Amino acid sequence: MNEFVYKLTLDLNCAKTPPVICSGQFDKGRKFEFTITANGEPYDVTGCSAVLKGVRTDGSHFAVECTVSDGKIIKTLDDTTLSVRGMTVAKLVISDSTKSYSTQKFIIDVDSSLDGDITVADDYSILNRLIEQIHALNESGAILIDDTIDKNSNNAVANRAVASALEENSKYTAAFVTKLGTNLFCPSNVINANIDGTNKVIVASPTSMLGYIKCNPNTTYTVIRNTPISSRFIIGSTEIEPTANVPVSVIKSQNTLTALTFTTDSSANYIVFYFYIQKYDGEYNQSFAENIMVAKGEVSEFVPYKETQILNEKNLPESVLNILTSSDNRFNTKSKIYGVTFRNSDTSSVCQRIGNAVGLKTDYVVGDNFQNGGKNNFDSIFPWCDIRRCNLIVDADGKKTVTYEDEEGFTVDGSNGNVMVEIPKFYSYREVLNGSEIWAITGEPKSGFTVEPAFIGNDGKELDYIYVGAYQFSGKSSETDIHSKSNEFVFTGIKLTQYRNSANKVNMQCLDFAVVHALQMLFVIEFADRDTDKYMQGVSYLPWFSSSNAPISAISDDRLTVTVSKVNRVTNLQAEQNVMVCQGTSKKQENLTIIDILENADDTVSITLDTAISSDIDISAGNVYIAGQAQKTGLCDTLSYHTGRISEENALSPFRYRWIENLWGNAWEILEGIRVKELKYYYTFNPAQYADTAVDDWSVSQINAPNQPYLGDDGKNRAWISTMGYDVNDRQIILPSACSTDGATDKYYSSALYTNYDVDKDGNELNTSTEYLCVFGGGYDHNKLCGLFTMRFWFADGKDSSSLHTSRLIYR
Repeated sequence: MNEFVYKLTLDLNCAKTPPVICSGQFDKGRKFEFTITANGEPYDVTGCSAVLKGVRTDGSHFAVECTVSDGKIIKTLDDTTLSVRGMTVAKLVISDSTKSYSTQKFIIDVDSSLDGDITVADDYSILNRLIEQIHALNESGAILIDDTIDKNSNNAVANRAVASALEENSKYTAAFVTKLGTNLFCPSNVINANIDGTNKVIVASPTSMLGYIKCNPNTTYTVIRNTPISSRFIIGSTEIEPTANVPVSVIKSQNTLTALTFTTDSSANYIVFYFYIQKYDGEYNQSFAENIMVAKGEVSEFVPYKETQILNEKNLPESVLNILTSSDNRFNTKSKIYGVTFRNSDTSSVCQRIGNAVGLKTDYVVGDNFQNGGKNNFDSIFPWCDIRRCNLIVDADGKKTVTYEDEEGFTVDGSNGNVMVEIPKFYSYREVLNGSEIWAITGEPKSGFTVEPAFIGNDGKELDYIYVGAYQFSGKSSETDIHSKSNEFVFTGIKLTQYRNSANKVNMQCLDFAVVHALQMLFVIEFADRDTDKYMQGVSYLPWFSSSNAPISAISDDRLTVTVSKVNRVTNLQAEQNVMVCQGTSKKQENLTIIDILENADDTVSITLDTAISSDIDISAGNVYIAGQAQKTGLCDTLSYHTGRISEENALSPFRYRWIENLWGNAWEILEGIRVKELKYYYTFNPAQYADTAVDDWSVSQINAPNQPYLGDDGKNRAWISTMGYDVNDRQIILPSACSTDGATDKYYSSALYTNYDVDKDGNELNTSTEYLCVFGGGYDHNKLCGLFTMRFWFADGKDSSSLHTSRLIYR
């Protein structure tokens, strides 16, 4: 067997980020060739000795001598070095007669996830191809029914593809393109066919409508349609053409051809397959199919759904060719690892990309303008590429009806169900090594990775998808009618129990700690930054209702125009914003919209509203004020991209991240599944426990919450989160363990933590055994302290109603 050599460059600057390489458990004979640098410059190791030192996941250490040759350090590992699964951390120690230097660390991800079931040594050489084929069959709906995987197995469809992996001349797999919509570089189903060693094209299951498979020129192929699995697959039947609104069963019965043999010409690169599409009502609809076919404006390049064609590469639409040839698409990114690392001692919020994320770029919009040139690699990388906006209806039995944004019937007004964001299942990894954090995501099970907690259902089984409300809760002034839809006032001011009851009425839940955890991982790894504010601060700089506001001094123009002094952020008010009238610290009239603002010569502001001030509000007492409030839902619907904010005024601008609007800022969101008691974090990922009156049966984190009751800028403000704790019993949990006075944009997490324990922010003594609910993200008055990690534990259950608080629908 030929020798495989890992070539790795290590720097003598020990602070550099550890590179990550992968190996199988008990691999033997892996050879490493190390090049040494000093701050990026070549470093001469001639005449030095070198030792490879490391620690395995189980805490055991090793130290092995290396060979120095031709300016390189060489070491071939035996199977004991890689004997423990998980992350092995290693470094080189280089010495001469006077000095000894350590290099930066590197990480070996020792994987054993595929070793348990195959015991015959000869099978290891084909293991990867077997796994790929089996995974493809699972996705397409085929089931392996035989105990033995060989070419004589009885399952003609499923096992023929598996058997082809045993053939040394198996070359190609198909790339089927389905429901592309706006994700033009991310097909939602990738492998559905295989060309075996005899050039038979096996179509496993046509869940797609249009398929492409790479082929060789001047070669004879036989396309086989398996019935009934592939009964909607059309093979070279030019006289058969779908008819709008005719049931699929009628059309497919006319096409009895189950195989087609043909020879490609000298210029052929791809074979194209066509399928019928079956709607929910069992009828074929031409416009429905065309809208979700290949790419906007390019459908006309093909005769839809007529026959199998043989095409030259130049005849393929650019969007399809990109899918087939790009290194970044759902097929080949799902198994990769995308991560970041950062040092806890570093005040900078910026992270360094690691694994397959190295060199990747992201982007977002401000208004109509991309901020980084319009290239976001994560739009073609799983799981980000499969995050989609949709309408969701869930019946009492838990049956989902999902209508995606690019499908007929989708709407943002709530008439076709709540507007939600679908997120596919992924696996996450978090580790702290000598003060450095590592966060990583992958789309498939791997050693050291755990399914993200949000994807565990009530019954303990893994979920393929979760759904998050695209908008904050909106509805009428009653918990009986709350939903996620556009162009509605955000509903605030009721308790978590009431929000929960409302969500349950549509068979959903309220936003929880598990879902927020998943979104934190997705954002930080995509942006390689823990500071969300620099990109999207959210609506966070409006005046709060308090006695520090300037009172309304006059009402005129049929009670539509009020006059106030320009103090306490009044100058931040703008036309089309939503405001309320309050008296003292009590709200009196909500959901008013500013029509116009006029600055007067006497340092006052005249504000014209769309609705008259209520006649029972008496301004003569001098304590009636104009204050901000949460802004209406759907203001980001005008954006042309899934992520960004609507204006340059960052602290006043609604935003959305991957279709989810105002995830922080605008209104605090009460979280299910996380509470603090006696400065201990209690959490659960089981929605069945959310209504528990006490946390006795919840998990208790080994991370202690800082005692941080202060809010004001009085020198006592230690609110800035500086460190997330690390619980060796549950490494995934991300919860604050330390705060600092030194925090703002670009520093740490640029988010705040508040806890109540023995005294509140005003010095009043508290009952130290109280359980405090969590509100998340920050509100419209919270300024730079809003963020994706901001949490406030100030409100006991039953005392959590506030005009600053709302929630958000989820379904998992």
